[in-house]
Amino acid sequence: MKKTTVYVAAFAVAALAPLGAEGLKSDLAETVETLAALTETAAQYPKHTAALEAAYAGLRLKGQVKGVKVKNVTEDAITVSWKALKGKDAAGLTGYRVYWADKNLPTTVYSALADVGAGETSWTWQHKSLRPFYFKVSARYENGAETELSDAAVSAVKARERYRLETLDRGLVGFKTEAGVFLSWRLLASEVTGYGDSGLTGTNFAVYRGGTLLATVTDSTNYLDRTGSIAETYSVVALDARGKEIPSSKASYKIPTEKNYIDIPLQIPPVDALPADAVIKSQLAYDYAPEDISIGDADGDGQYEYYVRWFPSNFRDVSGRGYTGKT
Repeated sequence: MKKTTVYVAAFAVAALAPLGAEGLKSDLAETVETLAALTETAAQYPKHTAALEAAYAGLRLKGQVKGVKVKNVTEDAITVSWKALKGKDAAGLTGYRVYWADKNLPTTVYSALADVGAGETSWTWQHKSLRPFYFKVSARYENGAETELSDAAVSAVKARERYRLETLDRGLVGFKTEAGVFLSWRLLASEVTGYGDSGLTGTNFAVYRGGTLLATVTDSTNYLDRTGSIAETYSVVALDARGKEIPSSKASYKIPTEKNYIDIPLQIPPVDALPADAVIKSQLAYDYAPEDISIGDADGDGQYEYYVRWFPSNFRDVSGRGYTGKT
């Protein structure tokens, strides 16, 4: 009977654990009464009560880890620190667990990154600080219990990608719509600070129509001027961390007055003469049609060039005899 009682006691505590500290405490008295009925003598009642009290104390949720911060950031490492738990919160403490995420939204799920000992109050992640990272810390105990995650701490960006990026301009464009004049522009790589629910986050922008400030855009790289019209000139200027305009970042664009698109003239390649002994005489006359198009800033002026693959009209598969124009 004693073995059965101990088993039931352990099962009852484990089953109530998901209720948390308050739920477990409220059900403790009722559980003790039930277990007491299973004992052989009333003398065993205090023993089982003490066992349940001890188990309850072990499962009680401890205080949240406090003082979590990013202590140091270099190009190749990020150090996270926190305040050590003391007193009753440190009873049975086996260590701390560090979590991370690359964003901190209500729906963000943090991933475990490292476990450190109970005597440690900092941990260094050997990782390039290419973008902001978010960290939380929990405390872990001998019985397997773990506290809620701490408040988040965010790291600064100290490293930069070693990519060979094109040095593009703001790319401001606009066109007339039924709702007004729609403007769109680029957020440059050097201006990105992270991302949120609506996409990348970064520099804010001031939008002007002529010399009139229309708006400060803080969450996108487009703007709809509902009262705008054709023949207007718009400008976009990036703002620094203090909200001051950066003159060198200014870009302007004049809305076309005759048509709501931009013409890009094609440079049609010349037709090469085919050999006189071409197997099929009709192959001697051919022309070109544009096919695939790619973009790239080849001359470094900050604007994209369009690269067109020209396809000859006399193209034929390699399985057949004959000549084709150059592709």
